Amino acid sequence: AGGGQISLDPDSGTRQIRGLVDLGGYPMAGSATVRGEPGRSVRIDMPSEIKMSSSTGGSISISNLQTDLPPAPRLDSSGQLRFRFGGRLEVSGNMSGTFRGRFPITANYE
Repeated sequence: AGGGQISLDPDSGTRQIRGLVDLGGYPMAGSATVRGEPGRSVRIDMPSEIKMSSSTGGSISISNLQTDLPPAPRLDSSGQLRFRFGGRLEVSGNMSGTFRGRFPITANYE
């Protein structure tokens, strides 16, 4: 009833739960694929926070976003870079429902 947090590590897929009840299920990090010229260096920028809302008017946020990107990401020989991301889901009060949100992932080729 008071809310809480769930943190998901994109590298290991492990989660840490504080103040919420774990109803089971499989924790799943987000994933993205960037395509372009093979071997090219790329800089990936993501927002610091993602806001999500439900059709019933509830809202939650995901903050402290982290990726499993290497320090100097580069497209592979097929021109792709796949990466995962995770963060901290923060719930205030008694929320339930299906939450949706959009957020930009920007790729700058170098």
